[in-house]
Amino acid sequence: MVISWGSFLGLSGSYSWRSIWGAKALMKEGLIWRVGNGTSIDIWKDPWIADKGGRFIVSDNNSSLKFVHELINVESNEWNFELVNNHFNERDVNCIMAIPLSD
Repeated sequence: MVISWGSFLGLSGSYSWRSIWGAKALMKEGLIWRVGNGTSIDIWKDPWIADKGGRFIVSDNNSSLKFVHELINVESNEWNFELVNNHFNERDVNCIMAIPLSD
């Protein structure tokens, strides 16, 4: 099941959907993304990194980068270290580089 964080409850949601909706904030706080190809993960808005200090990027958003896939070298399927290092602070660089990418 895929739940979009930006989805709406609506007026006639089922009991199950209302229950999931009620726990949405708790789920979002406790979950991180599996990166996969990174096309649906917003670098700045989604909880996609694992760190005791939080699951969100804390670097200033001063670039045109939007989605995680932009940080991945498609030819080698590895993080583009130079790009990551140039756009994020040390904490975020370390967290990003520690995330394994899917084969």
